[in-house]
Order: sequence, then C-alpha cells, then structure tokens
Amino acid sequence: MGPHPDFVDGMPETATIADLHLTPLGPADLVEDFAAVTESAEALSGLFGDTWPAGLTLERNLEELMWHRKEFRDRRSFAWVLRGAAAGDYRGCAYLYPEIGGRGTARAFVWFRTGALAPVAAAEATGAILAWLRATAPVPVSFQDPG
Repeated sequence: MGPHPDFVDGMPETATIADLHLTPLGPADLVEDFAAVTESAEALSGLFGDTWPAGLTLERNLEELMWHRKEFRDRRSFAWVLRGAAAGDYRGCAYLYPEIGGRGTARAFVWFRTGALAPVAAAEATGAILAWLRATAPVPVSFQDPG
C-alpha cells in the first residue's frame, strides 16, 4: 500500500516546538512509552478506542510501536514522541491521522505523561504543536482532546 494521497511528501520526522523535541515514535521507545502510557492510563482512557489502553501489555505495545513506525515511513499516518528539548525526557506523544478512505482532512491527538507538565504548560505546548501541524500538513487538521 502506498502513501496516503494527501501525504505523498510525508511530514517532517523531527521538530523542536515549545521546548519539546519531536522524533518518530517507534520500537526504540518501548520501555519509556509503556511506562508513560500505563502511568497515564486514566487520562488516556478511550483516546484510541473504547478500552485503550486498558490491558495493554509490553508485547502489544511493541506491536503498536512497530505499526506507528511503519505507517510513518510509508507516509500513511504519523506519530512522534515528545521529549524535553534539553533533558530528553519522555513527555508524551503527538499523532496525525489522515482521513481513512478519503482526502482533505486529518485528525491530531496530543497527550502528555501524567505529571510531565503543569496543566497550563501542557495546554500551551499542545497549542504550539497543533499550530505546527496545521502549518505543516497539506490538509486542514482537527484536534481531538484526550481530556
């Protein structure tokens, strides 16, 4: 399967936005990602379906991370780890999903690890990431708030 027709040129792999460094989410992030998702499970509940991340195992998380990395490489969807630009600490993730089976829109999701940022800082960082996605993506981007 080829790239999504709206994203044949892909999206940037890296960016620094609001004191966060974005890099593609993938298997190398397994241990940190699993820890962040499981400790933030209550805040993330239902973000990607009715039950996710309830019952998430390390093995299932690895499968998901491998899928995210492949989708990014194939230019079908995009997932980034959000790390502190200075310290490199794992703070959360940002996702961009083009419209499935259609064209012209994409949905963005941003979440932060529980306690990674104060609520005001998280809201400001989310706004900056969304502004970057909207300026960078070739289609309009809507946002789904995990809260």
